[in-house]
Amino acid sequence: MDSPILVVDNSAEERDLIVTLCSSFSSAVDEAGDAIDALRLFELKRHALVIVDSNVQPMGSFELIVRMRKREPKVRCVLLADVLDQRLRAAVVQWEFLDVVSKPLAIGDIQASIRVALGQERGATHALSPVAMSNRMDECLALLGNSSAIGAVRCDLGEMIHTKLPILISGPVGIGKPYIASLIHDYGPYARSELVECRCNQMSRIDLSELLIGPKGRWGAILERARNTTLVLHYVETLPMEVQGWLADSFKKIAESMHVICLAYTSLDEELANGTIDDRLYFEISLCQLEIPKLADRPQDIEAIIHYIVRHHERYEIPAGYSDSDVEQLIEECTKLPPKLNVDGLLERVRAHGSDCVCF
Repeated sequence: MDSPILVVDNSAEERDLIVTLCSSFSSAVDEAGDAIDALRLFELKRHALVIVDSNVQPMGSFELIVRMRKREPKVRCVLLADVLDQRLRAAVVQWEFLDVVSKPLAIGDIQASIRVALGQERGATHALSPVAMSNRMDECLALLGNSSAIGAVRCDLGEMIHTKLPILISGPVGIGKPYIASLIHDYGPYARSELVECRCNQMSRIDLSELLIGPKGRWGAILERARNTTLVLHYVETLPMEVQGWLADSFKKIAESMHVICLAYTSLDEELANGTIDDRLYFEISLCQLEIPKLADRPQDIEAIIHYIVRHHERYEIPAGYSDSDVEQLIEECTKLPPKLNVDGLLERVRAHGSDCVCF
C-alpha cells in the first residue's frame, strides 16, 4: 500500500504528535481532522492501519471504524480513548483487529501498538484461522478432550487470545492453567517477547512488596522486567491485601505496559465474599475469564489426555513402548480414580505405569 497509516484526530496538536511517531514506521502517513475527511481518504487509499481518536466528529469513532471495516476488512485500528470503560473493553475482546491506547497518551504505548498492528514487533503478524488455532490448542495438555465443557473453554480462548486486556484463568490446582497461559503468550499480542512469571504463593509478604511495588511506590523489579512482555501472576489470590490495593491503584498503567495473565487456584468470587480479594483489583483482572472445569466433571476427556501423553513420551520424559492394552488399562484405572484427579495427576499416573512396563 502507498499509504499504510491514517491518523484521525480533531486536535491538531495531538494529531501532529501521532503523525510524527507514525513517520518512523512508514514513509507515507495521511491525516484527517474529522470523520468525513477520514472516510474520503480511506476510500482512496485503503490504509493498513487507522489511528482514531475517541472524540472524532461528526460521527462517533465506533461508527467510523465499522464503516472502514466494511470497505476494507483487513484494516487494523488503534483507538485513542479518554476512558477505558466496559463497552470499550468488550469491543477489544470481540474485535481482534482493534487495539486501545488510553489518555493521557504515552509515546511508548502508541509505538508498541503501531508495531504490533503493522506486524513489525512482537505478536503474530496476522490472526490465526480458527482451524490453525484449534490445532495449536491440540498441543496443549490442559485443553484436550471432546467434552462440551472443554469445548466451551477452547471457544472462549479462541475469541480472546489476541486481546491485550488482562486475562484471568481459574480452576483447580494441577488442571493445567500454566500450560494455557503459555499458549496465550505464544500466540497473543506479545508472542515474541519474554514470558515473566511471578509465583505469589512462594514468596514472603516482604519479597512480594519489594519485587512488585519497589521503594517509594515505584514499580519493583518484576514489573520493570515485564514491560512490553507477558506477565503471569500465579496464585493471585495469595497476594497480601496491601499489595492488592497498590496493584488496583496502578493496574491501568500496568495493563497498558504488558499483557497480564492472572492464575487463580480458588474461587475469586468466594474470596471476594470473604474479604480476601480487593474488589477493585477483582474488577480489573476478571473482565476476560477462562474457568477450567475439574477433570472429575468431564471424565470422557481422560482418554484423549492419556493418548496424547503416550504419543509424546519423550516430551514428558516417560518410557516408550506402551502397548494398546497398557493404554486401555491406564484409561480404565484413571476413570475410576477419586474426584480430585487432575491433569498433572494423570501425567504422574502414566509415568508410574511406564516404570513397570517392558520397554522396547
